[in-house]
Amino acid sequence: MSNLIIKNASQVVTCSGFEGKRSKEMSDLSIIENGTVIVTNGLISLILKQDEKVDVNLSDYHVLDASGRALLPGFVDPHIHFVFGGYREEEFSWRMRGDSYMEIMNWGGGILSTTLKTREASEDELIKSGKMRLDAMLHLGITTVEGKSGYGLDKETEIKQLRIMKYLNEVHPIEIEQTRRYLEAARQYGLKLKMHADEIAQLGGTELAVELNCISADHLLQASDNGIMSMAESNVVATLLPLTAFSLREKYARAREMIDSGCIVALATDLNPGSSFSSSVPLLFAIACIYMNMSPEEAVTAFTINSAAAIGRADKIGSIDIGKHGNMILLQYPSYKFLPYNVGMNIVEKVIIKGEVVI
Repeated sequence: MSNLIIKNASQVVTCSGFEGKRSKEMSDLSIIENGTVIVTNGLISLILKQDEKVDVNLSDYHVLDASGRALLPGFVDPHIHFVFGGYREEEFSWRMRGDSYMEIMNWGGGILSTTLKTREASEDELIKSGKMRLDAMLHLGITTVEGKSGYGLDKETEIKQLRIMKYLNEVHPIEIEQTRRYLEAARQYGLKLKMHADEIAQLGGTELAVELNCISADHLLQASDNGIMSMAESNVVATLLPLTAFSLREKYARAREMIDSGCIVALATDLNPGSSFSSSVPLLFAIACIYMNMSPEEAVTAFTINSAAAIGRADKIGSIDIGKHGNMILLQYPSYKFLPYNVGMNIVEKVIIKGEVVI
């Protein structure tokens, strides 16, 4: 943790808030023009407008001149599977010729293929590949992720995955959140509930997530009208994974309807070896804005404060607010609007975690 002053940012895009945002709130990024942010001992301590003076001992701080560049909260990716063995590049070509995901599963591909390779892989191999993926995400501006197990399907391998994520959390700048997908049993042990819901077929998973008061319901490609309305009346975060729909050539989740109905909408990459072998933030923003009818402002909110809410961390990360972790990114351009506009390009220049410039 470090002391840092980031001065003269063309925009300080604060995304200010301590809980998930809905409807028109998602368009309010609470921008400070030509602002300065001060991080003390890893936490944001001051946010200053252009004419306000820095009233600290400058010798105690590193100073970063952000003139001509926009400063945003570090991105939060609330749904990834980054610890796994092997790859499934052959399956991708099968999908391109028209074979369905379920057909590939029936042939022994899909998650069953990854399960076998994850069981066979050594911890050293999984640590090396997991770190490589985290490094790539860090360069894209992702400062916190929620890593999921689930590729073991036996106790030993599931614990191995969680142990590796725990180790990587200790040695890598990115903060890793861990979840398990055991709903009622998990609740008995004090764990918060999350659901993969209505991804392939409309099975009422969205409604169940609301009934169980889950922290989030993820995927939602097939969420029903009733499910969307139920989420809008609850605090369940609708976490959308557009890279998966893109890779599978499926229809995207109905982001526009969800936002207009009052849902708390978050975005995630769903990095995994099968249906979405990508953590591309530029592609995520392009799809969200061009194909899912989200505004640039809504997309930024969905991948910062709302995605922090999707992992129960909106009180500590996801916005530039006093008292929160000093996790921020500096773009190459003066406005956040370049994120979807500079299509498919990584425009993150610097990444800051707890006041330390790590990229």
